[in-house]
Amino acid sequence: MTGETPTPADLQGIAAALDRLNERMGRLEDQVSILREMSAQAPAVASTVVDAIDGHVAALQARGIDVDERLAAGLRLLEQLTEPSTLAGLENAMSMAGQAPGFVSMVADTVDGIAARIQESGIDIDSRLRSTLELGEIMTAEATVDGLTRVLQPGAVSIVGMLGGALVSCFEECMTLPAPRRYTPLKALRMLGDHDVQTGLAFLINVARFFGQEMKTRHAAEVARRRTEPALSR
Repeated sequence: MTGETPTPADLQGIAAALDRLNERMGRLEDQVSILREMSAQAPAVASTVVDAIDGHVAALQARGIDVDERLAAGLRLLEQLTEPSTLAGLENAMSMAGQAPGFVSMVADTVDGIAARIQESGIDIDSRLRSTLELGEIMTAEATVDGLTRVLQPGAVSIVGMLGGALVSCFEECMTLPAPRRYTPLKALRMLGDHDVQTGLAFLINVARFFGQEMKTRHAAEVARRRTEPALSR
């Protein structure tokens, strides 16, 4: 009640409350002191972090890596990964991960069954696989790739197409005859007077000339390579 003299019990309660308040103030002061120390060290820590990042960026740039481009690509990837549809797909993939062992086992059983049926038909799978690997090695060799690149040029493909058309036309004409056409040496000489035959022969002769030039270039390169190989092996 207001105006009443506090009892000893009341005084003890007030003293206890003040003690608790003083204790909390002490802890708060310690925390504030820690924050002050951290804030005082923050510039130095930030400078160290920035220097470390600058060092990594400089090392990447020295290796020819465009850091800005990589960061932009990373942000685009992060944007795609956080798309709702992407997240839903990842969740489905994670849920299917538990079923992966069973799925792999089923696929392995299926492949084993197919392999068994192929072997029963008399096909040597190991031999086929070795042949496929050897073919892959040949097809990816530098000389093969260079040759295919030249053969698959638009001009070369067009010429092969013309040759294929001529072969088909010749075959179809031959199939309409009662018997395959035959030319005696004398008749073959008379065919040289045909303008179309002359045009074709002129083309073939020019091909032989260019092929001979290519052969000389390749032969000279091969001779030079063989001469340098013993010197390199010594």
